[in-house]
Amino acid sequence: MLRRCSLPAALALCLLLAGCARARPVPQLRVRTSARHYMAGQQFLIEVTSSAPLPASDSIVVRLVPARGKALWRQRLPVSKAGFWRLDGLLPKPGAYRLTAIIPGADTGAAALDLLAVAPPPPYYGGVLSVAAYGFPRDLAGALRRHGFALRNGLGPAHPRLIAIAEPKLPGDRITARYRRIWADVAHGANLLLLSPPAPDMAPYWPFRVHLVNYSPACGAAFPGALPELRAGLPPAASQVLRPDFAYDLSQERDINLLAPDLSLLVRAPGGAGYAGCHAWFRFRFGRGLVTVSSVPVIAHAADAYTQRYVMNLLKLAALKPRRGRPAYGLAAAFQRHLAAIH
Repeated sequence: MLRRCSLPAALALCLLLAGCARARPVPQLRVRTSARHYMAGQQFLIEVTSSAPLPASDSIVVRLVPARGKALWRQRLPVSKAGFWRLDGLLPKPGAYRLTAIIPGADTGAAALDLLAVAPPPPYYGGVLSVAAYGFPRDLAGALRRHGFALRNGLGPAHPRLIAIAEPKLPGDRITARYRRIWADVAHGANLLLLSPPAPDMAPYWPFRVHLVNYSPACGAAFPGALPELRAGLPPAASQVLRPDFAYDLSQERDINLLAPDLSLLVRAPGGAGYAGCHAWFRFRFGRGLVTVSSVPVIAHAADAYTQRYVMNLLKLAALKPRRGRPAYGLAAAFQRHLAAIH
């Protein structure tokens, strides 16, 4: 037998049922940027996504709030059937910030991202260093050009002081001819910096054996202790951004006399077969030039301010004329014959 409800109880039940009928899941928002550290004044892209379409009556509000103080700006995004929005952001001065995206009136679904703005180096930091560049991401190339690094795409008519290759697969169809020209310029005295490990199909265009292994701290670090100039303007936290994923196994390298980052001679393993352990980066002489090879993941974090400052420091270091070691004319001649045989 059903018990009769009092009027107040029935009214409360009706209101509850009506509320449940109107209830709907609140979409979960997500806010993303290409990095967590930006140079103050650097413009970057913000992406906001929604796990489900929003009703026409809803909207999203994005805000940028410094650690201390009121919101610097807020922007209301219109409804998008795709559930995807893009907008530009900028951190005006060094310090900590929080980027948030909310649905006004909703208790859930909000997203937040903590960002840090760091002080940029002076505009003349590179001292107008001319760099023949290959495959630099736009964010990284732009930061370099704003701070005194004169990047030009590829080799010009004159021998460059420094060649920097971010993407070892060079553009165009005449890859062999391009690499022959690069190595000829290095043999004549240009320095070369390789910022990404070559893929297997590019390995024949490099004079050392390309064998990658998983990185461990024993492979070395982005900041070798003998080269404090690489740390200029960078906090200890930058080592987490610049931690390599891979390192070079040089145990089978018999033909090249390899150098440590500070240009001291690496000691071969017993028997002279190669070099023991793994190496995050190393150097060697090629003709009159000096080659620096790094596995620090600068391309994967090209928009990050720590990465950009590190690459600036590394370019300045790589451009210096070697203070130790004899020119390796024999290595240069042998490898040029190898490239001449590649069709």
